[in-house]
Amino acid sequence: MVFSGGFKDFFNFNFSYVSKRLLFTYILKYFSSSFIEEFVIRGFILGIFLLNFTKTRAGIFKSVALSGLIFGLMHIINLWTIEGQSIKGVLNQVYATTFFGVMYGATYLKTRSILTLGILDFISNFFQ
Repeated sequence: MVFSGGFKDFFNFNFSYVSKRLLFTYILKYFSSSFIEEFVIRGFILGIFLLNFTKTRAGIFKSVALSGLIFGLMHIINLWTIEGQSIKGVLNQVYATTFFGVMYGATYLKTRSILTLGILDFISNFFQ
């Protein structure tokens, strides 16, 4: 949303054309996928990196950066799973989600809350 000007589109969107069933389906889809991503990436992968790298500033940075990179790279699957995606579009997603992943990793270190990250991830996915 930040990269695409999604707020402008959101405020101009006519919600009367969206059925409640479709809205519920999208909420459920993005809510569940957001929390699964956060449990796997921040809860598991970032946790493994933090355990295996030194507890220095450089080790923590490496852990957050690598988990963010994995988060970004896993979005390359959109090339095969979302119809009509171009390589350029998917690479833009990978780029953006890598940096979101680093931001989410830093947020996790500060808050220690998967719930907070799941909500942030849901909001960014849903409104894009």
